[in-house]
Amino acid sequence: MADIRIDGRVKKEIRTLVTAGHDVELVVADLTKSGSGGEDLGIKIHYIPQTLWSQPAMNFIEHLIFNRKAASIVEAIRPTYIHCHDLTTLLAGVWAQERIGATLVFDAHELMPENMEGIREKVWGHIEKYCIQACDHVIIPETNRIAYFKKKYPHTPEPVLLQNFPRQGDIPTANDDIFRKIYPISADKKIILHIGPIRSVRYVDEL
Repeated sequence: MADIRIDGRVKKEIRTLVTAGHDVELVVADLTKSGSGGEDLGIKIHYIPQTLWSQPAMNFIEHLIFNRKAASIVEAIRPTYIHCHDLTTLLAGVWAQERIGATLVFDAHELMPENMEGIREKVWGHIEKYCIQACDHVIIPETNRIAYFKKKYPHTPEPVLLQNFPRQGDIPTANDDIFRKIYPISADKKIILHIGPIRSVRYVDEL
């Protein structure tokens, strides 16, 4: 559901599959609503217009709409394999799989429900639990994550370790110091970048 231009891991997966002789089509969210949310990767790209809201409930509805539209597109393509990247796309894979019987592969490279709190954590945890049992294969990028996943879902297929690191050329680079342009931070001060949700369990207090 992210902009394909900045998702080096997905671009690498696409290149690898195409090089291996597979016919690949990409279904991706288009935040620009212009049909140009990603670069030309030499494959057919299906853009789904999407809006991001400040209210979590509205964003959740957007997620459901995206997955319903994505499932319809996949059903029309009738692929042999459905590869879902991120939990936010897995509902589409499950819904399409139920209609066409394709092999469902889930790239579980993050712990999405665990990075949430309250009702959002419960809702996405329920979605993950519902969807994971429909997966034929699960890809995980790190050994400790595999151990955690197997403990959490002991009756699912054995996860496959795939350390999918993007190529350096797939990661956009910039020389602009955007933080010091916005905030009064002098050149002799270090900047710590905190990646992910800002929660106490992610050591924000220690930082």
